[in-house]
Amino acid sequence: MASKGWHNEDNKLDTFRRICDEIAGESSYLKKAEKLQRFFEKGSSGKGFKGDTLLWVQFLIPAANQRVYNLQNKALIKLFSRIFNADQQQMHLDLEQDGDVSETLRKHFAASKKLKPQAQSKLYLQEVEEMLLKLVERTKEDEQTDLLQKLCSKATDLDLRTFIRLVKHDLRINARARHILDAFGPDAYPTYQSSRDLVAIVGQFAGKENKKDASSAVKKVKKTNSSGIQVMTPISPMLASPCKSVEEAFKKSPTGLYSEIKYDGERVQIHKQGNDFKFFSRNLKPVVDHKIRDLKKYIPLAFPGGGKMILDSEIILVDTDTGALLPFGSLGAHKKHTFTNAAVCLFVFDCILYDGEDLTQL
Repeated sequence: MASKGWHNEDNKLDTFRRICDEIAGESSYLKKAEKLQRFFEKGSSGKGFKGDTLLWVQFLIPAANQRVYNLQNKALIKLFSRIFNADQQQMHLDLEQDGDVSETLRKHFAASKKLKPQAQSKLYLQEVEEMLLKLVERTKEDEQTDLLQKLCSKATDLDLRTFIRLVKHDLRINARARHILDAFGPDAYPTYQSSRDLVAIVGQFAGKENKKDASSAVKKVKKTNSSGIQVMTPISPMLASPCKSVEEAFKKSPTGLYSEIKYDGERVQIHKQGNDFKFFSRNLKPVVDHKIRDLKKYIPLAFPGGGKMILDSEIILVDTDTGALLPFGSLGAHKKHTFTNAAVCLFVFDCILYDGEDLTQL
């Protein structure tokens, strides 16, 4: 377990729950962001925030981590009916009325005679994070039950409700990533849209010292990279939107447009920094090595000045005898071997960043 230096009021799960309730109570998105900004400045004591800012932000945007807990409502009720020795059918009926499994479980925890909730919250966010990470790995019912029972032995009924909402990726605060990150200023969310990297966003925008550093950094690289795009961190891809006619396409682009052939390959986002490469798929996952292995030799030859760059492209298997483009799916490890006279070809259609210069605003 991590250092006990995080044992302070700002890192308590109950504090997190209280702030979430306050945010949920605000109807204005602006006021939600302002309330969160004040808390990150003053903390619980009013003398300064002492908590783990990154963990707070990760918890406030629970869907960003893309964790899979394999626990739908039915499974949760089954597990907790055992832990609380409660009637499973009644829990399902209560869920239909509550419409919120976290609230249903809270009620049954509060009423449980087998396992009583704590009178005061004793959990810290760091402990909760450890439990959530373990829960991802535990797929068997007995293992899940054991972990959730240990949680309940330390938790209040409201702690459990908050934990379940984190598992469900829904804090029920009616605030999206934009409204959370607006607490760190107007540039935080646009930068997050480009990088999807909360660690980098918090490092750049959270705290007075970091804000000062971020401000000076922006001035220093204003001409080269004002969007917050970072090499080696995947960027959400620009996706095509359908048009019913050519006329509609021109209406969407009143200043003119270029057209290009849409190849039926696999989308690849290429990041190069010096001699290091990273290749990301359309879903921002690493591309398997056998598909892009040979490209590392040829990209520096095609882009000799691109020491630091990001390219958007398609990779396609091409028949080296006929020049024919082979169908989508032929790049798979098994199918690729059936095409003996074929090679992976790279079709670059966008240069996002070149030699450290952001080209997205051109």
